[in-house]
Parts: sequence; C-alpha cells; structure tokens
Amino acid sequence: MAENENANYRPLRLVDLIGLGVGGTIGSGIFVVPAISAGMAGPSSLLAWVLCAISFGAVLACLIWLSRRFAGMGAFYTLFTKAFSERLSGAIVVCYIVSGILGVATVAAAIGSCVDFFGMPAPIFEAVVVIAFGALNLSGVALSAWVEDVLTVLKVLPLLLITLALMPFISTANFTPFSPHGSFAFLGSAVVVYWCFTGFELSAIPSRRVMDPESTVPRSLLYVFVIVVAIYLSINVALIGSVGSAALASTLSPISYAVDNFFKGFGPVVLAIAIISMLSALNAYLFGTSLVIASFAGKYVPAFARESKRRVPVLSILLCTTVTAALLLAMDRFVFLASASVITTLIPYIFLCVAAFILVDSKWIRLMAIIGIVSTAAILASSFIH
Repeated sequence: MAENENANYRPLRLVDLIGLGVGGTIGSGIFVVPAISAGMAGPSSLLAWVLCAISFGAVLACLIWLSRRFAGMGAFYTLFTKAFSERLSGAIVVCYIVSGILGVATVAAAIGSCVDFFGMPAPIFEAVVVIAFGALNLSGVALSAWVEDVLTVLKVLPLLLITLALMPFISTANFTPFSPHGSFAFLGSAVVVYWCFTGFELSAIPSRRVMDPESTVPRSLLYVFVIVVAIYLSINVALIGSVGSAALASTLSPISYAVDNFFKGFGPVVLAIAIISMLSALNAYLFGTSLVIASFAGKYVPAFARESKRRVPVLSILLCTTVTAALLLAMDRFVFLASASVITTLIPYIFLCVAAFILVDSKWIRLMAIIGIVSTAAILASSFIH
C-alpha cells in the first residue's frame, strides 16, 4: 500500500521539514554554550560561531545538492553507497546512529539539569521524558511532526524577541579586549560551539515521506540555514554586547542571566523557553535517528524496517528509546555526552562533503565540499588538541 493511501498517514510538508531541521539544530546548546565559549575565548568566541556557521553552511550546501540529485533515497545509507563501498557506507551510518542516540541523551540530560520533578533523580526523569517522546513517535508521523512544528515556533519566536530586547543594551566596551585568552583561543571552543549547529540534516532524512522531495528537501535546508545562523549570530552578539563575556562565563544559563539582568523576574520565562527548545530537539533527534536505524538495520534484520499501520518503524523507535534511556541511567554527564555526540556527528559530515566532491560536476559545489571537509576536520581535530 502506498504511504499516502493510508488513512493514518500524511506526507510531510515543507513546514514539517523546516520544523525538524530547526528543531533538531536549535536545542539545548544555545542556552548553555554561549557561556562556555565566552569563558574560553572572551568576545573572540564570536569567531568560533562564525567559523562553525561557515562549516555548517558548506556541509549543508553539499547536502542540498545531494538531496536534489538523489531525492527520495531515504536515510543516508543508499546515498553514501553512491560514493563509497558498502562496508564504509555502513560504518559511516553506524557512526551517525551513535551520534543520534548520544544527541537524544544529551538533550535529555540538559532537560534533567533544568527541572526538579518532585525530587525524582535526574537520570530517571530524563529516561521518562525519552520514553514519553518515544511513545509520541509510535503514535504516528503526523502527530509527531505537528508537535515538532508547534514546539519549534514556541522556541524560535521568543529567541528572536529576546535578541531584540537585548540589542539596546549593547556596549562596544564589552567587546574589548577582544581576545583576552590569546588570538586563537576561539578554536578551542569551536567543537563545543559546533554542537549547536548539528541536527540540520534531520530535514533530509525523511525524504521518502515527502511530496516532491527534489524541491521540498533542498528548500527546507536553505530555510533552516537562514533561521539558525540569523538566530545564533545575533543572540551571541546581543549577549556579549549587553553583559560582557566575563559575566556570561560566570553562569550556566547565559540567556536567562542576561534577560534577568535587564528585565527582573523574567528568568523563569527563559527557563520555560529553554525546556520547550530541548523537548523540540529531543523529538526531532528521536524521529530522525529511528528512521536511519530502520533504513540501515532493516536491510539486515527486516523487523527494524517493518512499519505499523501508522507508518512508523516500531522496533527502530523502541531500540532508539531503550538504548538512550539506558545510557542516561548509566551515564548522566552533559558535557561528555555533548562532546561525544559532536565528534560522532562530524565524521559523517566530513564524508557527506567527500561524497559531494566525488559525485559532483559543479566547481561551486566542489568548492563547498572542500570548505566543508577542511573546516569540519579542523573542528574535529581541535576537540582532541584542546
């Protein structure tokens, strides 16, 4: 039976793909990382955000081109086999699946650090949240996508309003000295900053569930790029410019700190926005990772690809949910989970660019592939050097 013939199924729309991409990218990181990067590099941490945005744009450009040429091929494995051997393609996809599970765990750990739910131990609460969203994904693509759309709007609009509210308080004095910890200190924070840029590929993963994927998927990725970069760069300029990098580095909640500094009593509002943002990212990662598991593992164990009447890969969702919950119960460390997730994500990103370079017949796309490979490899290397 065709997917659109099922009463419990509707194809994903452009807005759904944008929601998945923005939802997966703008998650817990933006509410924590500005403080970490400011502490490591001062105002020059803005250069880390620019560097990561360039790398992000280059990798995304490669994915746009590949999505247009190989539309409807599903969650990465088939795409990688066009450029690499089946064994190497399988290793890349497994690496991405690991990064996805780590991504879900990282977001859940961040939620647990923000919420005290009736004295429940944080790891247990985090596991319950993951299981709840696993149940949501089992209920069907339409409901999961609708929830993602709503959560994404509820976090993007407030972030834009917060940025605008802080702009009048920007002082140029807060940008000097620009590099208090050395001219290249910003490179050390790049791997942490890049965590905030991962997840955009979630717009492309469900391409088989999209009407006209050749057009819809590339358009969604372009919108994701514009929205994410605009929010990240503007809010970091507003944060450092309004309260200074030293003040940001003294807190674990930089946005809440800055808002409460000028608008007393609004800290809890920012916390609510942060939790909404994290729930959105968790849902997007769980949705996308489950589809990748179904697409890849289903080739070897058909049960993983088998779908329910609601057109969802039940066993893949259960596996992703169970492994993530177990990981949280065994190891509830945000910084470690975030760093591990970024490292295991950067490797597939590099191969994505290599695939574009191999398969491309455009000098412009090959240039983007080279920029993506070099910048992403540099960020990956910096994670081990620093």
